[in-house]
Amino acid sequence: TYELCGVSLFLFGLIFEAIADNQLKTFITNPENKGKLMTLGLWRYSRHPNYFGEAVLWWGIYLIACGTYKGWITIWSAVVITLLLRYVSGVPFLERKY
Repeated sequence: TYELCGVSLFLFGLIFEAIADNQLKTFITNPENKGKLMTLGLWRYSRHPNYFGEAVLWWGIYLIACGTYKGWITIWSAVVITLLLRYVSGVPFLERKY
């Protein structure tokens, strides 16, 4: 069902984002890493795994909504968040920093 797939996707995104954020926090709090890029854990696969998790989370919400009448209309929320993270407030902002 849409709900089960959506909840699974939501939880995957939430856990993925939480792990990525925790890994980054641990990395940043180590003074030896000052000025270095994080390339360990989930960060070795993606430059912004926390944003990936956030986008996946929103696609899970969309799938949950698809189980309701006209729930497909909520696709715009997932599309907008994904585009914002990728092209506006997330990735481009941090890429300029490095």
